Amino acid sequence: MIDMTFSTLFHIVAGTAALSAGATAAVAAKGGPLHRKAGAAFVVSMLAMCASGSWLAISKLAGQDAITAQVGVFTAYLVLTSWATARTPPAARSALQAGLLAVGAALTAGFALAAPHSAFYPPAFGFFIAGLAGL
Repeated sequence: MIDMTFSTLFHIVAGTAALSAGATAAVAAKGGPLHRKAGAAFVVSMLAMCASGSWLAISKLAGQDAITAQVGVFTAYLVLTSWATARTPPAARSALQAGLLAVGAALTAGFALAAPHSAFYPPAFGFFIAGLAGL
């Protein structure tokens, strides 16, 4: 029998909802009501999946799966910045993107400093993720 906790089930349901909402948003007429509702559902379900995945990575392995937790936070960052870019008028985008980049870099630096340094998690990985966030 499979040992499934509430957190694991929540993560699976959120991921399934994200796949369904993302597929619906992709095929719906751009800018239409269905596209907007499906896009909002995609953002919410992706954030729920990222949060639950990071929580599972930290809680299940007592913090030893820091890379997976960091990837969850980075994915949430990508989802939030893409959503914010689509919802923000072009004139205000540069300030918003600079602010979100600062938040992403601070989170990455925090993970890089707090993570256990071992052969499986070199400190340079955090700088690599920060560089990706800057693109």
